[in-house]
Parts: sequence; structure tokens; C-alpha cells
Amino acid sequence: MVSVKRTALSAVFMAVAIGIGAGSALADDVSSSGTGFFVNDRGWVFTNAHVVEGCTSVSVPQMGTGDDLAIDKQNDLAVFKLASGIGKPHLPLRRSQPRLGEDIAAYGFPLNGILSDSIKVTTGNINSLVGMENDTRYLQVSTPLQPGNSGGPILDQWGSIVGVSTAVLGTKFTDATGIAPQNVNFAVRSNVVELFLQSRDIQYDTADPGHDDKPLSTADLSDKAVPAVVKILCHGAPAPATATESLDKPTVSSTMPRPVFRSFTPVDSYDVMVSITRP
Repeated sequence: MVSVKRTALSAVFMAVAIGIGAGSALADDVSSSGTGFFVNDRGWVFTNAHVVEGCTSVSVPQMGTGDDLAIDKQNDLAVFKLASGIGKPHLPLRRSQPRLGEDIAAYGFPLNGILSDSIKVTTGNINSLVGMENDTRYLQVSTPLQPGNSGGPILDQWGSIVGVSTAVLGTKFTDATGIAPQNVNFAVRSNVVELFLQSRDIQYDTADPGHDDKPLSTADLSDKAVPAVVKILCHGAPAPATATESLDKPTVSSTMPRPVFRSFTPVDSYDVMVSITRP
């Protein structure tokens, strides 16, 4: 039997937002990127706090700069408004509780500057209805997540949001325990998102599948989801004093960008990491 001390579990999350290398064709002041999605037709974009915190501005390619940024650091939530996003497709929040084992799909823009610029989808299941140390704000999911997926929607088979991609068990957990976790990922639950939007008087839709509604194939689900999901760029975030951890990634050309990390510690003491570009 493997024994893991509770103190080791308090520093195990690696957030999934990746920096953009110097070789990128994007603007020089872009320091990191993540994913977001429209929650209504008034241009409001939802994402994780660690995707946008510390940025002098945030933008969405081909859509411009966001305004009215609101951040909840404790729950790792953020929202901002895009004037050009008014009337764009948006995704509803799931009203009913998710089910253990339910099929889900995650959308996002992982490994920006390494993979293609197009949106990516991964599929999996809800592995647990609670997160680390029985944290009820989170779901544990098996949808593979990579740096850059942070803030992206996780959808049920009918196109409603059950959670938001937030973190994975990463190398800090392995260093602390000697255990190499396999595909252990976490998402903020949709009801936490709903409370955040309510507190800021931001409109959103909710939905539940009807008894006669058939689940969508992943391809049909993607047709519905993709227009509402966007890449988020962080501009001008300050560089950390030192790099604390390197990102594990496949062997690539030596000319590829090598992201480094900055971190902040939310109230619940989880060590959340976000990557940025070397100056």
C-alpha cells in the first residue's frame, strides 16, 4: 500500500495555460495563452483566473481586446467582455448535477506555438464528483488536458457545460510522492461558475437534456461548441524572478519555445502553475 501525506497533496496542481515562444507569429508582448468561451450573446467570455491574472490586457485573435475584467482568485474564475462578441454563439450551463461516469468532451487550444492553431477536442468521462481532498468545487475528469486548455469548456453529450478545464496532477506531485499520476485532471463545476456569474449580474443560459433528446456524436457536438470557444492571449504579464519548474512535453526541435512557469497560491493553498515566455 502506498502512503501519501496530506501535506504533499496541498501542492500538486499544474494549471494548463502555456506561454508563447519568441518564434511565434503573434505580437511580441503576448506572454501566455489559454482558452475561454462565450456564456451569453452579449460578448462575455469566461475563463480561469490564472489565464488572465497579471496581464496588462487580454485579447482574442481577430476579435480584439477585452474589457471589464472580473477575477475570483479563490475559485480560479474570470470573465471579461468583448465588444465584437455581441451576438456570437454561446454555451449554456448544465442545470442538473453531473453523473459519475458520464461521457464528456473538452475543448481548447493546447500547446500554442507547438501544435496547430486550430481548436482541439478530447473525450473522456467524469471520474469523480469531487476534487482533491474532497473539494466539492471540482470534478475529476479523464479528458486529457494539456497546457493551454485552461479555461476551456467541458461539455456533456448534449452541449451543456458541466465544468471548466482548470488543472492536472503534475510533476510537483511526482516529486513530492514518487507517484507518477496518469491522466488525473480537474474541472471547476458549472454550479460554481453559475454563482460567480450571478454575483456579477452577468446573464447566462442553462439547459438540461429532455427525456427524448438523443446524445450528440462528438462530431455533431463539436459543430455546436466550436463557434463559442476562443483562444485568449495575455499581453504584458511580468516575468518571474526565477523559473520554478519546466514543462514536460514531447521531443521537439531545439528552436521550439521552452515555456517557464510563474505561480500564485489561492486561498485553498493549492499550488497553481501558469507558464509564460522567457523575456
